Amino acid sequence: MNTTHHAKKAYSLIEVIVVILLLAIVSVITIHYVVSASQLYASEIAQRKADNEAAAVVNRMRRETRLLTRVITADAGEFAFSNLTGAVAFRLSDTDITLNGNILARYVDTFALAYYNSTNGMLLPLPLDGLGKDSVSRVALELKLTRSGRPAYVNINLFRPPKGTRK
Repeated sequence: MNTTHHAKKAYSLIEVIVVILLLAIVSVITIHYVVSASQLYASEIAQRKADNEAAAVVNRMRRETRLLTRVITADAGEFAFSNLTGAVAFRLSDTDITLNGNILARYVDTFALAYYNSTNGMLLPLPLDGLGKDSVSRVALELKLTRSGRPAYVNINLFRPPKGTRK
């Protein structure tokens, strides 16, 4: 009788455990990388939203003040004026910036306005009275809003057009 010994191929318990540990380590590293990348992407989207919303407020304020003819209200949280198209009022209402009652931006942390005359002197006290309102030549805006923990900061100056240049 022919007795050939056939060796069975099998893995030892130690080899299986080593493979499982290696796969677990690779999986943890991969999952960490994917989670970090998705968190970074979500943070970037939130930052972009905050920046875009702040830019939209600034662009609208610039566009409206180009045609400014008369200042109606000049206060720390409200700037109302008339221009060639009618009355315009930017106002901080709770945590929203509104334009004539319509919301431009939500969840605003800071909306601070300061007013300056033609010699760059700050006009005080706020709200400005008749003479102070007539001498406004520059409005300084400080704006901060936050989206999903990502802030957008804007500090700009809005210049009143010189008399005779408004069309």
